[in-house]
Amino acid sequence: MVRYFGIRHFSPFCGHYVREFLDRAEPSAVVIEAPKDHEVQLAALNGAGLRLPVSLLAYTESLPMRTLTFPLTVFSPEWNALEWARERGVPVVFCDIPCGAAMYHALNDKSQRSDLYDDDSDPSDEMSVRSLEEQEALMREKGSALRGRRADDYTLLREAFMRRYISEAEERYGSCAVIVGALHLAGIEGVPFSERDRRLTGNAPTISVKLTLMPDSCGRISGLRGYGRRARDPAGSELMFRDLRGGRHPKTDYSAAERAALGDVCGRLPDGVYCSSLADDLRLHLEALRLGELIKRGSMELTLDVDKYNITDSKRSELLHALLSLGVDIGSFTSERRGDVTRERWDLRMPSEAELSAPAVCGCTIGRALVSGKTVGDCKR
Repeated sequence: MVRYFGIRHFSPFCGHYVREFLDRAEPSAVVIEAPKDHEVQLAALNGAGLRLPVSLLAYTESLPMRTLTFPLTVFSPEWNALEWARERGVPVVFCDIPCGAAMYHALNDKSQRSDLYDDDSDPSDEMSVRSLEEQEALMREKGSALRGRRADDYTLLREAFMRRYISEAEERYGSCAVIVGALHLAGIEGVPFSERDRRLTGNAPTISVKLTLMPDSCGRISGLRGYGRRARDPAGSELMFRDLRGGRHPKTDYSAAERAALGDVCGRLPDGVYCSSLADDLRLHLEALRLGELIKRGSMELTLDVDKYNITDSKRSELLHALLSLGVDIGSFTSERRGDVTRERWDLRMPSEAELSAPAVCGCTIGRALVSGKTVGDCKR
């Protein structure tokens, strides 16, 4: 037996009511719309010392690094389903399209649509919800309306993967509760896994990606595209979720003082778990700038002549200063001006993966971290 709960990503109402839904369903397994191959992160997500927000991250292994992010916050329905399952010792299954196939689509989508999980409809309708039944009815209504605009070939491919993994979970565990975007309910609820689904999922084009878990921040999440309007105001959503969990009906707006008290908390990974995307991005950039010796030896001395004619040294200098601005200890330098040339003498060190994990709260690549305009110290610890 399979029961379905339709959600909006980042909806504090869905995050609240998913627990009541699971209490009533009492499933033998919880199936969640998240990239299938990220099941390898489940142990880390249950690890001691983890603090939200964090994100599941997939990235390419060449420059320019391309990424796919799946954020989890304290009010995310997916996170609350994970937490419910952990508290009761119930197994978890992820059912969305694997990241390699999703990345292939992102790199080859001719429509240039960047969103993979978007629901940009007005979320204010949830303010009238007073019960689980009302929440479920609203999500079915909104999901049907959204599906009329979004049931393209990629959505149908994702749903073929969902039907496959839901079928496998039901065969293995028996009763399952499925937590999935409302958009997909009509495509998977009561629709059996078919031979056509088997062919689609077995032949889906894919590329090689690396998977990691990264610390995140509400400030960075608010700038992500593809997750709907709630993602643009994670602080307000967390305050709503706190009210719902406390038995209070949430407000339509929260004061500046309430938001300031919440702050922008940085996520943290469990002890011994590191985000690898920044480390790999740095390695790729160092190799591209012919500084692979730093990777091999762990330290080196370097003299750069920076001017408009020496493009290589200018790019090397730009990278090293960018790392310093992010709070990464890449070494020390002195500089002197000689006419139109700035000579920089660097005593470089290769930062460890652990050191490069912390700045990931500002962005999953060096370039994105710089665009955020933040350093790790800008977030509450």
